[in-house]
Amino acid sequence: MRANLVRGLSIVLLMGCLQGTGFGQAASDTAAKAQILAVLDDYFRLFGEGRADLISMRIYTAPSQSLGNGGIEVSMTSADVRARFEKSLAPLAAQGYARSERSATNVCVLNPSAAVASTRFKRLRRDNSVIGEFGATYVLGKVSNEWRIVSLIGHGPKNLLECASE
Repeated sequence: MRANLVRGLSIVLLMGCLQGTGFGQAASDTAAKAQILAVLDDYFRLFGEGRADLISMRIYTAPSQSLGNGGIEVSMTSADVRARFEKSLAPLAAQGYARSERSATNVCVLNPSAAVASTRFKRLRRDNSVIGEFGATYVLGKVSNEWRIVSLIGHGPKNLLECASE
């Protein structure tokens, strides 16, 4: 099941990159990008508030996956997504984590129900000192007419993806 999920997400991402905005959705891309940025705003706010419960219910799909330095982690249920975020938030809380601030975000709408968002952000402590600067790329899909994160790929802050312009 995990291999099929990873293979399916890879195919969606690859097909979207190969086809660009060839589905004639240019007029709706602006609205989709605004909706996706709003999802990311909510996600970063909820992450800063330590709300793994709401992230798992409102932001991520189940199943979803995280691809980071430690490999692939697949969360099959909302409870798994919540547990993944609780595990991520615990060491940050010990460092005095308060919030994350995005400094750059590129959104590529691949088709009417698939998109990629690549972002650079800093994690800050309560005293505003910087924990670190990071990058992440998200694969998003439309579920019940709402954009949700399907996959998170953690990476360095300089590895932002960009959309090719026509």
